[in-house]
Amino acid sequence: MSNGSKILALDFESKIEDLSAPIALQQRIDEQVSRKLMKISDQGLVENTSMGKLILWSANNLASAFELRGWYKNTA
Repeated sequence: MSNGSKILALDFESKIEDLSAPIALQQRIDEQVSRKLMKISDQGLVENTSMGKLILWSANNLASAFELRGWYKNTA
């Protein structure tokens, strides 16, 4: 879904090793853009949409409520 321009992600941290490959990173971003959870600005910045922020907020609250320790280990 990207227009082929360079993607810039600010404050990006991930422990997912395959995201170090540009093709894998682009594929993950394209998946989230197609689901309308992320968007790419005209400047090439990647950001969560309102729906993406809501889903992330919900996931964080559910992880807290059910004490899902693995959730926090993989997102820290």
